[in-house]
Amino acid sequence: MDGCAEVLVSAFNAEPWNEGWTLETARKDMRSTLDTPGFLGFVYLEDGVRGFAAGNREQDAAHVVFYLSVLCVSPEFQRRGIGGTLMRRLKEALTEMGIRSIYLLTDRGTPAETFYEKNGYRVSPKDILMFHEW
Repeated sequence: MDGCAEVLVSAFNAEPWNEGWTLETARKDMRSTLDTPGFLGFVYLEDGVRGFAAGNREQDAAHVVFYLSVLCVSPEFQRRGIGGTLMRRLKEALTEMGIRSIYLLTDRGTPAETFYEKNGYRVSPKDILMFHEW
């Protein structure tokens, strides 16, 4: 878990995210993801953790879908095919489970949006993200 937390911190504290993660908050986030029913995750190892993908299976009205809560690659290892490898492995595993739908959230206008589009994802024509802060 520590290797994944380090990757999360390095990836999401870098441009364009600049989110301010600490190892402690990353570990808490990862523990929450691991403890979610239906968890599924993959780690890319190459002399240590270089990237990972994690999320959980969810039942909707008609079928089981997968929520990809995080996919990240250490900044110094990005654009080397690691993210694509993680996506392919995830899709293979989900296909074996009979799951044919993945959804995720990301920021508009970022390299992540471009990455997901290149991997066949599209913006939902019907769903929107809403939030409330106080």
